[in-house]
Amino acid sequence: MLSKALINILAANATLTAAVSDRIYPIIDIPDAAPKLSAIYYSVQMFPEGVKNGPVSNNHIVTFLIIASGYETSWSIAIKLRDALQFKEGTFKTVNFRLNRCESIEDEYEFTPINMYGQKIVFKIRTAYY
Repeated sequence: MLSKALINILAANATLTAAVSDRIYPIIDIPDAAPKLSAIYYSVQMFPEGVKNGPVSNNHIVTFLIIASGYETSWSIAIKLRDALQFKEGTFKTVNFRLNRCESIEDEYEFTPINMYGQKIVFKIRTAYY
């Protein structure tokens, strides 16, 4: 459920979609050969909290991997992603986002033979499901 809500939020951001179009994929979809350029891959870890009554609250660590053909391009997409998701609150696809915070943005790798660059962005996200 969180993945669909994240894609919904990111796809609704015109600045981000101008850079990556609809190339937002789960991390398991990275091809073995060369990943798609100007694309965002993501993985989600969930840490549920037990509650007796009310909505179920969960803490998530969401890691995004941006892949682009140039170093400046990959950083530009990373900043656009951060701006699209940072402090976003509200209900999206039945998921109530309570707190989104960017924890880090860092250089992840450089594929010299195929001239690709990447940034890793880590978000902490707190949600409630009703």
